Amino acid sequence: MSQLPEANPANSEFTHVSMGTSTKLATVMRTNGEFLSTVLADNH
Repeated sequence: MSQLPEANPANSEFTHVSMGTSTKLATVMRTNGEFLSTVLADNH
């Protein structure tokens, strides 16, 4: 039982880090999408 109080902050931190990673990934994907759109537009 003594491990539960320690696990909760760790889980919260893990969730926070995961959200931050997802945000960064979404930004990278959007940037890549804009880059690809520009390249495709230049090719046409």
